[in-house]
Amino acid sequence: MDVSVAAFAKMLLIRLYLHETAVNKDYYNKVETVANELMSPQYGYQLQRDYVKMFELGGQGSANKEIIYALPCSYDGPGVNQWHMMVLPTDFAQGGMSGGWATVTSTWAFYDSFEAKDVRRTKLLTSYMSSTGEQIDRNTPQSKLAMGPIALKMGYDPRVSASGGHSDIDLILYRYADVYLSLAEALSQKTGATGADLAKAVSLINVIRQRAGLDKLSASNLNTPEKGARCIVNRTLARVLVREWTVPFRPH
Repeated sequence: MDVSVAAFAKMLLIRLYLHETAVNKDYYNKVETVANELMSPQYGYQLQRDYVKMFELGGQGSANKEIIYALPCSYDGPGVNQWHMMVLPTDFAQGGMSGGWATVTSTWAFYDSFEAKDVRRTKLLTSYMSSTGEQIDRNTPQSKLAMGPIALKMGYDPRVSASGGHSDIDLILYRYADVYLSLAEALSQKTGATGADLAKAVSLINVIRQRAGLDKLSASNLNTPEKGARCIVNRTLARVLVREWTVPFRPH
């Protein structure tokens, strides 16, 4: 079996097993096994140094060793990415892009949950230039940012308007960072987790935090399953939006 296909299958297994841990914690052992397999050299995955660039034009493809699976998208299809149109306000005018449909937004509560220097909130836009030349932010009267920042997530793509709203940026679904954090969750939450398991979980989380420009957590942040659960819950909530505070808006 092709290595990339096998990796995709294993990532799907991890997601399935994590879902089942709500009723049977023994599934954490399965997550641990599969995640360790994906971290073996035969798969060749590694974290990208530049988190933000990964979601910009040209940031995907075979040179990116972090992506486990991405939906190929192009201006002409058949795979289409209309995320810019979904999130950009109707009067948006910057980065060579014009307004979108503004059908999806984030919240200020989510934005404020990031640590101030976390690079993963870079593409949560807190202000923008409007088509009338006005700088719009959360304090602008009747602001389109009253509920939350623009969940851009991706880089600008100036050809979107001319291509019927389609972008050439691939939609990344699974990344190697997901493996790190899934393994950390499994190690800290499995039945009979040892001190060594919890220490390894902290080290895995710290790799992701440092890539995001953040300080390391100390072992005391995760030295009990309960503390580990709180850490993982925070990460899981973020995954729904910007993807793991790394698994920000997973259109990681």
